[in-house]
Amino acid sequence: MIGIVKRQVFDIPLPKIEVTEHQAEVKYCECCNKTITAAFPAGVLAPVQYGEVIRSWSVYYQYQHFIPEDRLQQLFYDLYGIQLATATRTGYNRIAFDTLASFEESVLSAVKTAAVKNLDETGFRVAGKTQWLHVASTKTATYYHISPKRKSLLDGLSGTVIHDHWKSYYNLGGVEHALCNQHHLRELKAITEHDKEPWAQAMTRLLRVALRCRHFNAHHAIPVARIKRLTNIYKKIIRDGLAYHETLPPLPCKGKQGRQPRRTGQNLLWRLFHYKQDVLRFLHDLAVPFTNNDAERDLRMMKCKQKISGGFRTAQGAEQFARIRGFISTIRKQGLSIISSIQSIFSGTIPVLSGI
Repeated sequence: MIGIVKRQVFDIPLPKIEVTEHQAEVKYCECCNKTITAAFPAGVLAPVQYGEVIRSWSVYYQYQHFIPEDRLQQLFYDLYGIQLATATRTGYNRIAFDTLASFEESVLSAVKTAAVKNLDETGFRVAGKTQWLHVASTKTATYYHISPKRKSLLDGLSGTVIHDHWKSYYNLGGVEHALCNQHHLRELKAITEHDKEPWAQAMTRLLRVALRCRHFNAHHAIPVARIKRLTNIYKKIIRDGLAYHETLPPLPCKGKQGRQPRRTGQNLLWRLFHYKQDVLRFLHDLAVPFTNNDAERDLRMMKCKQKISGGFRTAQGAEQFARIRGFISTIRKQGLSIISSIQSIFSGTIPVLSGI
């Protein structure tokens, strides 16, 4: 033999159910004439039951991957050879929901006092009616809450809130505002392509240059002179845009009374003019991101859920979804194992999080 050639095959062993039997001694006390049974381990409550791992996988499949109930039941039978009834899985979801109440409170408290947080909302259906899922999130934590009204925003916030310029966010007290510039870039792209307004392309270039400047100065403050120059260009583009609209013929009024209607580009110009400080806050405060993508990303799972099941049959199911998904999102942002963390719910050892 002149040598060996190695080849390795990585595979997953077929899953199998392991049964652990707990025996409690039963003794008779001759002094008090009573029968005494020893205690079982915590969580062992029935003669036959499923353990923490099966419970955690059930919650994981349903709330991380949105597998429908009938397919989830089939999955457990195909993989593990067990018939996991819907009522059983519903009980696991309820246990997870109740156990995570204090965790959710700690996340809410941390998000409220965070220096910077992202806010957004999306509509969905519960029992055939429209409800609103609101998110308040940071780089390390996510909090969801459900309300029948879109304007039911969180109170008691501090720091800077980033949003998409929905006017109700400006009713929040005690906070500074930063606007999502990804929304501005989308609007500017539409105005450039459809309305052919020259100022829109110039503003697009400016915002992208400002973003590159922010990336270049990611670890130290942007020079004041640089910010001033970008701000002056920003104001000049707005002046040029408003002057451009002065040359256009006025839009016809729909009625005999009312304000003269404005074009889409003109509305955006006035918004950029009045909220200049909020648009450019990412240049002054390096903790403020350029976009509100974090909040939008945290809400994307609801759209996925709607595509799969269309909505929720009960308000309780929606509340469970919001709390458990908030836990999963926070765990992922913390860089922890989702599976292990869900299992900790049923073992009573929920991880202590840092940096939230």
